Amino acid sequence: MRRDNQPIKSCCWLYLVLMLAVGGTAHADGGLKVLVKSDSGWTPAGALESGKHPATHNLTLAGLPGAEVMIRAPRGRAFQLDSARLGQRRVVRVVGAVEGQALALRKLSKKDLDLIHVRGGAVVLHFGPGVGRRLTVTARLEPAQLPDRPFHFPLVNTYKEVTRASAFYRYVPGSQRGKLKLDGNLAREQLGQPLAKVFTRPGSGHPDGYTYFWVRDDGRLLYVALDFVPDNTTDEGKDYARVYALTSTGVRSFQVDQKRRRWGRTGFTYTGRAVYQHKVYEFAVPLSIFEKDTSGAIRLSFAAYGTVMPPDVGADKALPDTAVPDKAVPDKALPDKALPDKALPDKVVPDVVDKVADKAAPDQKDKVADKAVPDQKQKAPDKAATPDKTKAQDVKVSSDVKASPDMGGEKAEEGCNCATSGAARGGGVMLLLLLGLAALRRRRD
Repeated sequence: MRRDNQPIKSCCWLYLVLMLAVGGTAHADGGLKVLVKSDSGWTPAGALESGKHPATHNLTLAGLPGAEVMIRAPRGRAFQLDSARLGQRRVVRVVGAVEGQALALRKLSKKDLDLIHVRGGAVVLHFGPGVGRRLTVTARLEPAQLPDRPFHFPLVNTYKEVTRASAFYRYVPGSQRGKLKLDGNLAREQLGQPLAKVFTRPGSGHPDGYTYFWVRDDGRLLYVALDFVPDNTTDEGKDYARVYALTSTGVRSFQVDQKRRRWGRTGFTYTGRAVYQHKVYEFAVPLSIFEKDTSGAIRLSFAAYGTVMPPDVGADKALPDTAVPDKAVPDKALPDKALPDKALPDKVVPDVVDKVADKAAPDQKDKVADKAVPDQKQKAPDKAATPDKTKAQDVKVSSDVKASPDMGGEKAEEGCNCATSGAARGGGVMLLLLLGLAALRRRRD
């Protein structure tokens, strides 16, 4: 008897495990919790099943006594808000935003991917006078796990370690004379034509957009400006960018983030290439560190991460694999039309990079964090010849002009009925298990 019941017990245990895996994850977090202020304190009013893509949610707040609403994330999760209103009432005060009051209110007034960042996992919205109890919020909840998997430029280097055999951009020192003021604000710079303009399609829920690179030098230092348009979130301690230099001894990397400022500065600001705040980076590295080829050109590549990351290998949003993936085109958005940014500025510090000696730091060969991903064969940027394993691949930068998509556009909204989709998945699992039980019973009979 015990032997006959064993398959049924096993299937029951399997069902419980699958239900926890399929439906339990979403409901354990419950998404973003909504609470309303009452005389007795904060009263739960519902949940917003948010994900990594910004999605618009509607929730009717029955019996709302006042005009204060709290939105709270699961413990340890970060989230951002794009817009919020209560019926016809707009937000008049925000408590818990990283941004200053004026900037936060402006961002919440319309849905445009210009996000406010919530400090401490909860934000309180005070709504002004008006009518209506229907809460409409556009929100984004960051994933619980954020792999450190940067985009590499040229894109064919993504998912790989940067070596001498990787693809590089070529730059001839002296061809673009000038400097950059290292202050994390590109709006004050006359940038001109970019070295490269790369369409970047993240798999992390950030908006699609172009990433721009400008290069110039003053004979002693190489200056790089990087406008990482898809990165519309600022994640303290996680965002960074790198310049890779091909040297006579290998590849050397120079990293800039909020703490590492030896080689440049970073900022979270507005530029003429997007309507929302996003990350920018500025570098100044010794020109003498680069190896020159017979034509006098140097070779360099880039990487950027801001919890913006490429899609998983094999995902539907695959990276384009082309021989010349990056196009340098005239930037019609220049000059930058910067808006005042007093919310999250990087402190302007004296520019001491000019005083750094060429051998100021030991050679570091930074590796791409995701080593577990198998190396994918991609076409070499130079179609003229098969690349030698010991020689760098040069990316030829074309002057063809391509129309840019509307950077103010929005991604398709995610469906908000997450509970319904979870139930559908649970029903599918139940059907499969019932079919399995029936087969076991037929076999026993």
